Parts: sequence; C-alpha cells; structure tokens
Amino acid sequence: MLQHTSSVVGSTRKLRIGVISGSLDVQSGRIIVGLFENTQDGDASGAHASRSGGSGRRENKDYELIALCFPTPRDKITDRARLLFHEHVNLDTTNRKKTIQRIAQAQLDVIIFSDGGHDSRTFALAHYRLAPYQLMYWGWGGTLGIKTIDYYLYPKILWTPKSCLFSNGNRLSPQELYSEQVVLLEGLPPYARVKDKESPYASGSGPEIWEKFQKFLLLPPQNRSNLYLFPGSVRQVHPEMDQAISILLKTDPLAIIIFTTPLMGRDLLPPLHDSVKNDLLHPIMPVAGVAQLKTRLLPYVGEESLKRLRFLPPIDDKTYYLLRSHVVAVLDSFPVGMHIPVLEAMAAGIPVVSAPKLQECTNSHAFGIAKSFALGIAEDEAKEFWPRTAEEYAVIAMRLAREHRLRQLFIPKSSQMSDHGAQVLSFCTKLLGL
Repeated sequence: MLQHTSSVVGSTRKLRIGVISGSLDVQSGRIIVGLFENTQDGDASGAHASRSGGSGRRENKDYELIALCFPTPRDKITDRARLLFHEHVNLDTTNRKKTIQRIAQAQLDVIIFSDGGHDSRTFALAHYRLAPYQLMYWGWGGTLGIKTIDYYLYPKILWTPKSCLFSNGNRLSPQELYSEQVVLLEGLPPYARVKDKESPYASGSGPEIWEKFQKFLLLPPQNRSNLYLFPGSVRQVHPEMDQAISILLKTDPLAIIIFTTPLMGRDLLPPLHDSVKNDLLHPIMPVAGVAQLKTRLLPYVGEESLKRLRFLPPIDDKTYYLLRSHVVAVLDSFPVGMHIPVLEAMAAGIPVVSAPKLQECTNSHAFGIAKSFALGIAEDEAKEFWPRTAEEYAVIAMRLAREHRLRQLFIPKSSQMSDHGAQVLSFCTKLLGL
C-alpha cells in the first residue's frame, strides 16, 4: 500500500488538494463544479486565463486543485470542471498499479473522493492510503465504513440525526458504526446551475410548447393529461414504490408518469465504452429494467394503464427543463431519496412529492431542502404533507393536480446557496496546520 508522508507544515509550497472522480460528466461533476467554481477569484474563464498567462488572479491562491479522473465524456459540465483545476492526472481504467502510482506521484496533501459511493473504481481506490488525509464528499446517503477515509463531508441541512434498528434490538446512528468522522457543512449545498445565457426556460406560449411535446414526446393534449416526472433511472424505482405508482395510475385516469433525465456526455457513448462501462446506472433506461418494472406493475394496473408510463432516453437540457415546468409534480423515490433533482426542482418552485418517513434515514433529503428554501411544506402546520404510506404518496401527488393552495407552498422564500467550497478549503488548511 502506498502512502504519501510529506507535509506542508513549515513549508511555503501550496496546499495540494486532489479530487478523485470516476467521471465528471455525471452527478459528481455537478457537485464539484458547484463546490469550487465560486471559490475562484473571478469566473472560470478568468481562472483559465491566469494559467495561460492572462490577467486572472488564480495564481495568488494558497492552494492547488488537482483533478484525478478516469476517462470522462465531454459535455457542458466537464468543460466547466476543467477550468477549475491547476493540474489534471489521467487515471488508467485497466491498470490499478499504474493508477495508484500516478496518484502517488501527484504528491497530494488531501484527497477528496467525489463519487466513492457511486463509481466502483473510485470506491476501490478509497480503500488505499494515497494521501495523509482522505475525505469523502457527500452524494451518498451516509458514511461507507472505509477505514482509509478520515472524514465524511456532509451538508448539515440534509443530515438526518436518526438511529437505525438492528436485528439484536439495538439502535445506533450510522456514523457510530464506522471510524471516519462526519464533518457537517453549513447551509444548502451548491451544485452546477445552468448559466443565464444557457437558461433552459426559453420564451414561448404554453400551447406552442405543448405542441412540441405532443409531436416529439407523443403526449396527449394538455387538458387531457396530468404529467408527473420521475427524474432518474428506471433502476431507481424500488419495488416498495410500486404501490404508489399503481395507485396513481388507477386513481387518476389522466396521469402520465415520465421517466427521464437531462442528457449527459456519457449518454452519447455505447454501454461498453471505457468511460461508461463501470457506471452501474448506464444506460439510464435499460430495456431489461423497463420490462421488469412493467412486469411488476401489470397485475395491479392492467395493460392499458401501463401505456401511461413513458420511459424516455435522456433529453437535452432545454427540453428537459421545459418539460419539468409543465408537470404536476416531480416524484422523489423511496426507500432511497434523490438530492440534486429535488434540490433543482424546489429551487425552481416545482412541487415535489417525497416521503421521508418511507426513506432510509441516511438517504432522505427533501425535508431538509424544503426547510432551507423556507417552503410552506416545511412548516409545522404542513407536516401532514409528508406521506407515511405509499397510498398517501399517491394521494398527495393527485392533490397537487387540483389544489392551487398546495402548489403555492412550493414558492421559495429563500434561495441562497452556501459556499461549501470555502468551508472545505478552510477545513483542509486546518488539517495541515496552516
């Protein structure tokens, strides 16, 4: 096992922080861009100019960011992420020894694993001691019990201080089972937002937009449908959620549930490409997964109702966000909840149906996000909004289709994202005694 033992204490060299990712075109890329883009002096283009001899002030920083990444398909997020780093180290997908050597040669003081809970390669690397301090950034619901991870960074607003019941009758919080320390970050987590100049909320009348949906997405007229959006892979639909979907389809004859996500770089590549074959959620709508879900639902809803499930491939940002702005609600999954799709939807004032009481205690984020945005559903008098059963989940979704007052509770009163990047950099600096 390799170990980097040098320290910057008493040294004038800059703090070297490495970020290890399986791929930056997916969720981890959005999180990393949100984390570090606002820590720069000026915008990302200024940072790029400074490294090229321009007028940017990036070189005055007392730290250096090093990207250590496996082959990554290019898209808008990766282009923004590329500008954040001083150095880039390409990791080998076929040779573990060479990958570890390249990381060791980077002489890092701190390593942040951005997607250790999602990418099998990053998860494996997290089990090696590759730097004096190794951190895991949020994105997974809880600590993973990896002995070589020293700290787990997590937004305080999303942390659920619950205990889990074990077969022996004992109750323990998840972090009590593992050795890594939890570091709670203040405020709402940042993420890579669509720039104003790239805003997906294009102008145009409702009828014009709906005509496009009818033509390209094969949707019925607007007054003959209630659209619900599941913003994830069909693989995220756990059998425990089947009942909620069944009740929604049977009780609301106008309900159409659309499964899709925004297009990413990897979605343009074949499943066996080196950049994507280690991603367990690629392709996003596998044929076998769609067939499995339909098979589970068929005995409860019938063949005709299954036609109102629409499984779309990932679609471009503009179409995706326009579609989302026309849905009755975004459907959060259970027993494992989503975070970035919920965060985005609530920030835009889109209603979200979520069931924290049906979700695992470390994978429930919607209530904390709602509280940060000061939404009406986070107030004491709105506690009945949060469903306790699959039936209540479906009922709340249908209420959102007809109760204007309930939809108004999703208008954000606060939308300020916190600077987690500054908090993380400050924490790393203190670790090294600077």
